[in-house]
Amino acid sequence: MYSIKPIIPIPEQWYRHYQRARVILFSIILALTSVFIVHTLFPTLTFSFNFKTPSSSKNNLVNPHSPDNTLRTNGKIETDGTLIINAGVVGSFSTARTTVTLEKQS
Repeated sequence: MYSIKPIIPIPEQWYRHYQRARVILFSIILALTSVFIVHTLFPTLTFSFNFKTPSSSKNNLVNPHSPDNTLRTNGKIETDGTLIINAGVVGSFSTARTTVTLEKQS
């Protein structure tokens, strides 16, 4: 940190608190700037599909189907079946994480 004396004179007993406050403020600004840059450069895209309302405009995953192009908008898949859903994204991604929430007694 710079050891520039403040414009307004600070009493000696408060100078140590002033320096700590500067370090804390600098750290907070640095952390917030870093978080902003990471979220700007590496955005997280979240996609979802609700099988209870397959025609909803909130569904941003489209065309759930089986490998033989049979529509699966009801969410029912046979044992060892495959579900294919398309996501409209621009660019290529190195990783993807999926989460499936099953209903009771499914």
